[in-house]
Amino acid sequence: MPYRLGKNATCTCHAYLDNKCLLTTQAKARKGWKKYDDIGCCYVLASMTNTLYKQLESYKIAKAILDKLEDMF
Repeated sequence: MPYRLGKNATCTCHAYLDNKCLLTTQAKARKGWKKYDDIGCCYVLASMTNTLYKQLESYKIAKAILDKLEDMF
């Protein structure tokens, strides 16, 4: 049986499963992932020629850029 948080408790321990806690944790993880993915896109796009940059600037995820580069070369 999962441990339930009290009404005013915060989500700091992963020893329990609470739907509200999981949603909060997932939202934080997604926000962190998005931040680092944006940084990765910037590094990848900044390190290429202008021609490649113009071809790949519409891709929003670093993995998509890398997959397209792999297909091209």
